[in-house]
Amino acid sequence: VVQLTNVIGNSDTLAVTQKLVQEVINSLREYTREEIDNRIKTANEIPIGSPIPWPLPHPPIGYFTCNGSAFNKLQYPKLAEAYPDGRLPDLRGEFIRGWDDGRGVDSSRLLLSWQEGSYLVQEIYNKADNVVNFSLNDRVALQWDIPQNQTISVRARAATAGPGTWITTAAYIGASRPRNIAFNYIVRAA
Repeated sequence: VVQLTNVIGNSDTLAVTQKLVQEVINSLREYTREEIDNRIKTANEIPIGSPIPWPLPHPPIGYFTCNGSAFNKLQYPKLAEAYPDGRLPDLRGEFIRGWDDGRGVDSSRLLLSWQEGSYLVQEIYNKADNVVNFSLNDRVALQWDIPQNQTISVRARAATAGPGTWITTAAYIGASRPRNIAFNYIVRAA
């Protein structure tokens, strides 16, 4: 003989009614639906086109990787409001810097403009006299970004006992970077 109950418990001799089973299922559905609705609401609060650091190599559905690729402006009109040329910024290996907007720290910059790194120059002939002194091999150990076969204009002042020699070719110049962690930048497309 099986006895029915309307109380949740862990009895081996009582069986629950269909009504109680349905109430439990409905309460789980409501919780799940509420949780999903909250997640959707949160996702929709992210402005379309805002770069988001993403810890995986591929973006979720509805998002694009910021890799410089073109997109269809008719298919993604809201994204085109952020990027009117129909091309996503290429943020692979780049840092995002706050726009100056009249502050005067970086006044010549336009929104979405790219900026080269700050160069470190080494003086190779009078090594005892210079301030910045790394050997060519040290640049590799320091992981400097080395310019690609270009001559770079340098304004420098050396404190030496005699004349110093500055070489401004890519072989003696490197760009430094702060410590960082790599994320995949993505944008919400629609």
